[in-house]
Amino acid sequence: MWTAETPNLYQVRVTLRTADKKSQTRVVDFGFRQIEINREKAQLLLNGMPLKLRGINYHAFTPDNGYYVPREVYERDLRTMKRFNVNAVRTSHYPQDEYFYTLCNRYGIYVMDECNVESHGVRDKDVPGDNPVWNAHVVDRMERMVARDRNHPCVVIWSLGNESSIGMNHYCMKEAALALDATRPVHYEGGSDLKVSDFLCDGYSSPEREMLFAEGKDVEKKPGVLQMLLPLNMSLESIKFEDYKHHPIVATEYGHCMGNGCSDVEKHMEVFEGADRWCGGFIWDFKDKSLTKGEIGGKPVQTYGGDWGVKDQAGNICCNGAADWNGKPHEVFYEIQKAFQPLVCLLKEGRRVEITNRHSFTDAGEYLCRWELARNGKRTEGGELTVHVEPRKTGVVEIPYESSLQEAGVISLKVEFSLRKDLPWARAGHVVAYEQWILKETKPSGRKGEVTITQDKEEIRLITKSAVYRISKKTGNVEQIEAAGKVWLKTPLRPSFFRAITDSDAGFIGLAMGRTKQVGFWGDLSLDGIGSPKSLKVTKDGVTVIHEWKKNYYGRSYRVTEDGGLLVSCVLRTGKKNVPARFGMQMELDGAYDSFTWFGKGPHDIYWGREYSGMVEIHRKKVEEQDEHVRPQEHGNKQGVRWLTLTDKEGSGLRVECMNKPVAASAWPYTLRQLQDATHVHELSDHEQTTLNIDGIQNGLGDCFVPCPDRYKIRPETRYQYGFKISVTGK
Repeated sequence: MWTAETPNLYQVRVTLRTADKKSQTRVVDFGFRQIEINREKAQLLLNGMPLKLRGINYHAFTPDNGYYVPREVYERDLRTMKRFNVNAVRTSHYPQDEYFYTLCNRYGIYVMDECNVESHGVRDKDVPGDNPVWNAHVVDRMERMVARDRNHPCVVIWSLGNESSIGMNHYCMKEAALALDATRPVHYEGGSDLKVSDFLCDGYSSPEREMLFAEGKDVEKKPGVLQMLLPLNMSLESIKFEDYKHHPIVATEYGHCMGNGCSDVEKHMEVFEGADRWCGGFIWDFKDKSLTKGEIGGKPVQTYGGDWGVKDQAGNICCNGAADWNGKPHEVFYEIQKAFQPLVCLLKEGRRVEITNRHSFTDAGEYLCRWELARNGKRTEGGELTVHVEPRKTGVVEIPYESSLQEAGVISLKVEFSLRKDLPWARAGHVVAYEQWILKETKPSGRKGEVTITQDKEEIRLITKSAVYRISKKTGNVEQIEAAGKVWLKTPLRPSFFRAITDSDAGFIGLAMGRTKQVGFWGDLSLDGIGSPKSLKVTKDGVTVIHEWKKNYYGRSYRVTEDGGLLVSCVLRTGKKNVPARFGMQMELDGAYDSFTWFGKGPHDIYWGREYSGMVEIHRKKVEEQDEHVRPQEHGNKQGVRWLTLTDKEGSGLRVECMNKPVAASAWPYTLRQLQDATHVHELSDHEQTTLNIDGIQNGLGDCFVPCPDRYKIRPETRYQYGFKISVTGK
């Protein structure tokens, strides 16, 4: 039987012979499978088993040719999807070239085949709706799609189109589809009348709202200004459970990936996997739609709406992919990959690990299972495990490590599952699922050391045997670090409360109104300087600096540790309103310090609320290796950082170590102002400095339609505190 897990195909040879003995033969791939809906459970089934769609919306596109897509692009895009645990594609919002379906048959990808019908901006004008003028046109499009694609086993659902109101023309489209093929269910995201759609279609909801559907509750209309102003989101109307209780539920679009956005993907998946009536959903979307317009300074000029002389364009709204314009995965795709993984592990008591197999047709034993115990990011022991867990079942294994876990440091356990053999979309060894747990962690000490303090009217100097730290009396910033015969800072170590505005920070309305350049109070402080402190005190041990702005209290203290490092401790107490997006510190070094190493979550970008995929290991990157977006914005953050170094090619540089709790950090080859001011990615040419951010906390990421939840935000009237030690490392 054919499934996305087991894409078994047979070749069908069809020969047409004419009376004059001429013939034509065609060979096609064919697979046997059955798709159905259990109305009693409101459950989508494939070959009698529950089908969960871990899907993504797909606009086939290239930056040089637009919607002309060569075969090699289809091959690359679909291989990427499979490697990132995507098992389903919605052809938003039109059918694809036939070669696309051939590849989906072979690789194993479920397809929601969508008809080329969308009237978006005029759908409230009865287009196509009930207007008979459109009937023949939309029915013809539906019939041609179904007739062409019905023999592809990958196609499991027909879709009537997208955002084109609801009316008799949609009923006619459904009837025409079922007349040609009655073996597949029919989807329509605009089908508030569930006689048209076999699915209840939701979209751009929070996991909490999705859980209401999972629990079989009456669901109210989504609140918010966006929903009132724009008829864009799916399932806006209130609905009673009695009306949808026999319909499986699909998130037609969710997790909008515009810019540096999308979070809580694993929470969506927990809802989808935990309820029979949820059959999954489709992330929006696979790839940024950006056309290349020549080069400037050797970098391609990636464009978006308004860059080609046409007015009233929606800016970078089409740059909303989990992958960039060339199909290279953005950092968010790694979070999606982890959330979509087919095997989920949970650490139980002792050394027992519970494994849940999300597959519907594949035993966990089809994968090679390895485990590893590490101390401070370095492997201490490991091995392979024999694991057999049947589809949609849960099993338990015991990890046979020998360590007593008595040693100091960070001790972690990792379990991963990988392919045993080469497949058309990945080689043996490709990891499809993993999990890591911190079993033990001892906190670093910051015992104070000997220091000589001198000062004049301009600065205070903390002097040790190995370094001098110069602190400005005017600002309270660390103006310079002198050690190993060098001065290390190009700009002071200073407070940072602002991030270059993300698309999700601005939101859909904010993007339309140009709010990405409105930096506000905290932006002014971070970009232009914090001004003079309310108080600055020098004691025998160090320096304490206090600022207050708009009822927000901010304090810093500096003292020297026993190894000659500078211990920086920061406190923020937020006011009732106008709280910052980040609480951290920032400085610039010479651009020669371009090797970024950290012991923390990675190797990709990690944010609060988007850290499910992060592994606490020792990671290394060059500073220029940035996941940049078409419209520049905040990026590069790493969470859970225990220590980091920023070094040159000789291995010398600065080292930062957390105190009491891990920090967040990032390094860029440009300044915050350059990042905030740029409107296109090619403007971010590498500069002569490296910017280092050391944060106690930074807001998480929502998306353009679902704002960042409060649980991932700096809160009003709340106290935050963090600290770190900074010192010179290497030669």
